[in-house]
Amino acid sequence: MNNQVLGTVVGIIFVVLGLALLTRYKTLSTHKYFRILIVFVSILLICFGIFMGWESIEKIWIGEV
Repeated sequence: MNNQVLGTVVGIIFVVLGLALLTRYKTLSTHKYFRILIVFVSILLICFGIFMGWESIEKIWIGEV
């Protein structure tokens, strides 16, 4: 497995983790500040996963190895 495919898979994993945190943030904590922190971290995970996946897919399309 080359680096581009691995980057795409890891990006998808980060997006899934971010979405899981985002959907379950109310049951993970009852404190307001922890909920805000969980939402912030989940948004960061989703954005980072999209960025990693997009960069890897773009490298596959361009043909960089």
